[in-house]
Amino acid sequence: MSPARLRSKTGCLTCRKRRKKCDGRKPQCEGCRFYQLTCTWPTSFTDRRHSKRPSPSRTCQEIATPSSLLFAVAESPSIAFPLSDNAEGLVSVQSEVDTRTATEVDRPQSSFGVQFSWTGIALSERNEQLLFNLFRTAIIPYSVRAHAATVYHELFDMYQTGFQNPIVMKLFLGLGALHLAIFGRPEVGYTRAMAYYNSAIKEIRRTIDAGAVEGTEDWLMIAAVLMTLFEERNTDPSCNAQVHLQGLAQLFRVRQRMQIKADARFPFHRIAAEVFIYNVTNLSILNGQVPEMLALFDWTDLDGYEQLLPSPNASRIANSPILGAGHALHLTIFYVTQLRHRVPLNVANASQAAHLQFQLVQAQRHLSRSIDASTDWDECQALEGGLLYAISAQIFLYKIQHPEVVSNHPDIRRLACAAVEVLRRCVVAVNCAAYFCWPVTILACTGTDPDLKSLIRAKLRDMWDGSYSGHTKRTEAVIEQIWRDTSSGPDDGGQRDVPSYDILDRLLEKDGLSGKCGRTCSQGNSERFITRSGMA
Repeated sequence: MSPARLRSKTGCLTCRKRRKKCDGRKPQCEGCRFYQLTCTWPTSFTDRRHSKRPSPSRTCQEIATPSSLLFAVAESPSIAFPLSDNAEGLVSVQSEVDTRTATEVDRPQSSFGVQFSWTGIALSERNEQLLFNLFRTAIIPYSVRAHAATVYHELFDMYQTGFQNPIVMKLFLGLGALHLAIFGRPEVGYTRAMAYYNSAIKEIRRTIDAGAVEGTEDWLMIAAVLMTLFEERNTDPSCNAQVHLQGLAQLFRVRQRMQIKADARFPFHRIAAEVFIYNVTNLSILNGQVPEMLALFDWTDLDGYEQLLPSPNASRIANSPILGAGHALHLTIFYVTQLRHRVPLNVANASQAAHLQFQLVQAQRHLSRSIDASTDWDECQALEGGLLYAISAQIFLYKIQHPEVVSNHPDIRRLACAAVEVLRRCVVAVNCAAYFCWPVTILACTGTDPDLKSLIRAKLRDMWDGSYSGHTKRTEAVIEQIWRDTSSGPDDGGQRDVPSYDILDRLLEKDGLSGKCGRTCSQGNSERFITRSGMA
């Protein structure tokens, strides 16, 4: 068994021994304070996060961060690479401390007892071997929550699909190359990443046009999710993930119409549902086209997928690999975003807004009680993230209900202060750190106070360090542009009688917050995942 991955980069010894995340606060971190433990720190610490040559006595699995994983894989003399079509396993990782055979080290065991062999597609070229290992060790581990059940970190079925389907394998390699572009050789990595990505899209389109798929194939769902992940992680200022989300929505619809139920033995079904919900929620605030593109989507198409329990003995939080706090809150937020296009609200819309406000207040109360009652650090952090969403969504909805209010309105200040308090408590340098982009963006539209700006900038840096997601960089660019474009709001007690511009007005821009910031999420590359209208 490979060594356990540390949950912290520079955390205290107590948290590292418990294999828990650590916020790094001295002399006592929040985790030790919460559990009333003795917080001890090493007398010296060697920061290997940016080291290009890790110690030869350490295997690549021991290096914690995505950037160091790149260098560990690139410089190891022998890495776990797939062999030829006839291979039954992977070459073992050879190092001074690990000389076990491939059978002992790398032959995977699925979560439901079926043993897999990596067969079907050979990766004979060393560059492809490197890119696959980057995908396996530096992309997937940081795309699901650290506290998620083990089945979400293994994903043997997904890897097996990739070694049987060339399209899925191209997306594996494209994501690996994208990581190489960020931390290794950008001029080479990005070119290869886009080549794999566009090639996979063309193959999918050709397959669909030929009528060779029904829309119920698992490989097609995997491909749609991976292409969404590619767009989300790409650090380019352009992003077109919403088109892949539209394709994924069509796949869920086809499955429901053909009564293809979610399979608890295939954890990727739950991942696909949560990736869809998470991205729709996050992108809708930046890109006004997202709600319109999904106007015909019925959320009941996700029934059975969003509540799948691949690990029935694990907690509800552990069975949620992306959202953590559940899906209902994010669906409420999506409906709130849709109301932005209907300001000023008519009677029916106002009634819907009042109902959504009630749901958000109830969610805030429920999450607050759950946090107070919880004794688990991971669960508390997941609930804190949900609480931040619930409060931030109330700010957004209040502006929709009362377009005339400005950022210094008493109710806006009350909600903003509550959100800031929660944000300070949240440890954001974690897996899936881009999850916090949506509430941070809402909070950034409540003022230009230096302390608020300093907090948000610090959190965005931590989010980048935790996930290296391009969505974090695009969010940072949008927020900085909003602050540059905004002057202080009028001192009029929270309302205004004459037209003027206030930073809170940005929330009502129907084109999305990126509309005046270079349209960062409305344009992208021409080659995209497009499904036939006949599949819908």
